[in-house]
Amino acid sequence: MQEKLNGLISAEIESLSSLLELLEEQHGYITKEEVFNMEAIIPKIKEISVEVARIEVERRNLTGDRPISEIVIGSSKPELEENYRKIRKLLHSVTLQKDTNELLIKQGLSYTNKMLEIINPSRPTARTYGASGKVRK
Repeated sequence: MQEKLNGLISAEIESLSSLLELLEEQHGYITKEEVFNMEAIIPKIKEISVEVARIEVERRNLTGDRPISEIVIGSSKPELEENYRKIRKLLHSVTLQKDTNELLIKQGLSYTNKMLEIINPSRPTARTYGASGKVRK
């Protein structure tokens, strides 16, 4: 079981490394405001994400309800522990890059919306007095 688990973790490390590279590439497109390239990279990111999810499901089927950290600690193989540490670092990096990209996209959209609001402000409707003498919109 430990050999198969180590193989699955190694495959997940490769997939996560590819995902991190794509997210870093996306970050470059976001900072350079290359909209068409940002859109073109999305299917690649989805494809790698599906691959990571497939490997993760396979790993969970192998380990069952036991947490992987428990299996790694009880293991006598140093390679398994090393790969586990690599995958934790890689997951942290992927999460950080994803959050950074999301934040930059949200900031860009907020800026664009503010500029559009300045360029084309909403015109207030004419106010009139109603029968009771109060201002009506």
